[in-house]
Amino acid sequence: MRHKSTISTPFIALALCTGLLSAQDVPDRWNIELEMGLNGASGNSSFTILRTGATVTLLQSESLEFEVSGLVRYGKNEEKVIADDAKAGLKLDLWPKETISPFLFADWSRDAIRKLDARASGGAGGKYTFWSGEEGKASVSAAALFDYQNFQVEPGASTTASESHARWSVMTKLQKKLAEGATFQHVMAYQPAFDQVSDYVLALTHSVTTRVVGNVSLSVEHEYLRDSVPPPGARADDQKFSVLLKVSF
Repeated sequence: MRHKSTISTPFIALALCTGLLSAQDVPDRWNIELEMGLNGASGNSSFTILRTGATVTLLQSESLEFEVSGLVRYGKNEEKVIADDAKAGLKLDLWPKETISPFLFADWSRDAIRKLDARASGGAGGKYTFWSGEEGKASVSAAALFDYQNFQVEPGASTTASESHARWSVMTKLQKKLAEGATFQHVMAYQPAFDQVSDYVLALTHSVTTRVVGNVSLSVEHEYLRDSVPPPGARADDQKFSVLLKVSF
């Protein structure tokens, strides 16, 4: 029962926020992106991995931008679950088109394979966009956040089932046009704990997206995650590869 509720959480949040925002009569300021990826094989090896997600962005005015996103990934190899994670996020940008812009954010995620029942974080910071033009844009941001994690712990284990930290967050973003209809994107997030720099989370995402036709595009994505103090029973390093079909409108 708990499995169903956690998987659906990002899309419940997405539907609620989308419903609230739809009351604003600014259709030309909406940007909605849906994505889906499916990998599979049969015969000597048999596996299926499904990834689906959505991002809704509303530029309410030149001084305010709101974004809500959700993603679910699930996969099986034979009868063994090899992917079972989900995440959701909310972000509010003030003066998003300015060189310097403050922001607020909140994120939630879970990953059964990494023994992570739930991770919730939220904070505030500022972004500096040092390059923006027809060929792309680049920015760096810094923030302070509070992070709470709840782990999957075997009954009777001495390991703490949850922990919380105040963290710094440094993020870099680059979006570069490669050719007509093709774009490269880099995102790096580094989050060390306030009181222990050796306790950090590093996330890197790189993708190349090519327009197929109209508002439909194909994206190849690589994600790398390093949690220097991983959940009990999980490895510090994790990588994911995805091939996705995206639709924007």
